[in-house]
Amino acid sequence: LVLHTAALLGRQFDWRLLPQATGLPADTVAAALEHGMRVQLLAMDDGTFRFRHMLTREAVTAGLLPPRRVALAARALAALEAAQPGLPGAAGDLAAELAIQAGEPGRAGVLLTESGRSALGRGALATAASALRHAADLLTDPHLRAEAETLLVEALALAGQVDEAMRIGDRLIAQLTPGGTDAIRRAGIHLKLAHAAVDGTRWTTARRHIGIVRDLLAAAPEPGLAAQAAVLDAEVAVASDEPGRARVLADWTAAAVFRRDVAELS
Repeated sequence: LVLHTAALLGRQFDWRLLPQATGLPADTVAAALEHGMRVQLLAMDDGTFRFRHMLTREAVTAGLLPPRRVALAARALAALEAAQPGLPGAAGDLAAELAIQAGEPGRAGVLLTESGRSALGRGALATAASALRHAADLLTDPHLRAEAETLLVEALALAGQVDEAMRIGDRLIAQLTPGGTDAIRRAGIHLKLAHAAVDGTRWTTARRHIGIVRDLLAAAPEPGLAAQAAVLDAEVAVASDEPGRARVLADWTAAAVFRRDVAELS
């Protein structure tokens, strides 16, 4: 039981999770780990246990029948969440893997979305894109899937993967209804696509998306998005050798930011 649960926690695992995850006393867990060391299944480096080979870990998990795997993964997930509230960093990825093993793909998708959001905030774009792609594949709820894919568009845009960002972004936009609360979401996605186009020096495409953002915000004003659109428009103007227009846009953006800051202080 101890080694099976440890294998679900990864090749390298936190032994401190095992008593709660297995429901066994700490002494029993320690004895099982010592046995794993004696029979050369486990090794220990600086107080951290690991399976000696990835194939060893895979062989241990392969011996689990589905009902037992689901039950052990659910308990391991609960232990992980109790030990690391908020599931920071790699804990979020492990939690998502455990949720999949526990037969909860929707929960895994939500966990991967949060993991991708965190990676995006850290600037780990490849990690973010990988997590968010996986999340979108797992999620069946249309709103949750759209949230994951919106973040994925941003990660791809920042990583310079323009074609994939455009493809996913266009599909997302097509799924949103015109007007209403979706107008701001549509504007935000178009803005991300404009950003991707600017980074990819696709000036015509960038202008098109910026124009759509302006049209959407005319009906549903959102100062923050309008300022971002003006900054991107200024970048396009500079690239298109339109210094006068770029200066006007820069002045407008500075004035808009000033008005926003004054409003927030009032």
